[in-house]
Amino acid sequence: VNRISHLAEGVNAATLAPPQYIIDESISALRQNHRLTNRQAKMMCIAGLDQINLQSDSQVLLERLIHFIRNNITQGVLKGLLIGYLRHSDGSSNFFSDAARNILSKHQESLPRVWRNRVQKFDLLKPEAAKKMASLVLSDHSMSSVEHLNNAGIKGILSQGAFAKSVFKSVCEQMSQGHNEKSLTRFKEFTNRDDGVLFGTDLVSYSKAMLQPYRENNPDAEVQRELMDFLIKQFGDPRIKADSWTRASESNTAVLRRWLTEQSFDILLQVVRETNDTRMWRDRYAFWRPYIDQGLVTEAWVALGRDAAHVARGMVRQKLIPSAQSYGTIQRGSIQPHHSMIIIRMGDF
Repeated sequence: VNRISHLAEGVNAATLAPPQYIIDESISALRQNHRLTNRQAKMMCIAGLDQINLQSDSQVLLERLIHFIRNNITQGVLKGLLIGYLRHSDGSSNFFSDAARNILSKHQESLPRVWRNRVQKFDLLKPEAAKKMASLVLSDHSMSSVEHLNNAGIKGILSQGAFAKSVFKSVCEQMSQGHNEKSLTRFKEFTNRDDGVLFGTDLVSYSKAMLQPYRENNPDAEVQRELMDFLIKQFGDPRIKADSWTRASESNTAVLRRWLTEQSFDILLQVVRETNDTRMWRDRYAFWRPYIDQGLVTEAWVALGRDAAHVARGMVRQKLIPSAQSYGTIQRGSIQPHHSMIIIRMGDF
């Protein structure tokens, strides 16, 4: 159990999982109201709460686990309870979170010194702990965002736990109020991990953080392209994966659609410059631009003819166009190879 406790700070959930028979025996003991060992109690706090919550009598099991801990305060059990709290509590009020916070606050002097120092320095047991950590992540440049989390013990399995998710959501909330170069750099540093993107399925939080500041005005072109490329790579194009994007605020999704519409016109102008007379397309862009700015053109798709598609592939290789997913191609019909088109949606039509 000490090995599992130590590993909780540095590995993923699969490595942390204890033998199933230990969990089963502990749940059985709780169900029969038999006395647990300290080893079992610590193990259940660290790695067994998920399975307790799956039981039909989970409330009774949790009450008995908490009752045992209150009457058997040891350093090891308290550490296990703290790890369990950070894995499963997002700061909201529920039986386990409230009971764990109460016990740990009352007995924090009995925690191992390293965890006692973390609790006191980062206010880990206070409701505003996640917001405080988020501010450090974005604003304290004395060390990297990951180092701030490591210093608070939020690493390994805890980097994917409920407290870490609360920190992430608080970071996104702060980012949604406005960006600057430093905060964007810190945000990327915070969310980019060796194994992918932190909480990479949370479309709602990412779209809020990256798009809400630009509901009225666009960022610099380079920043706009970087944000747009990330969101589309991570969550898909809202013109294609509309169902997925319904989870996000429509006001935020509209920002991305506006950028994609602008990109569609820009791509067409770039490509036809190499394949056709651009004067006609410039005139058409000048005509449509006010409608884009007013949000009346809600979506636009480019469909390139054979000549333009050949040019576009070269521009993708030169990174002048984000990717081949940024445009469509005309596959059938008696269309001359130098012809291309742009398809526009206005409002819901």
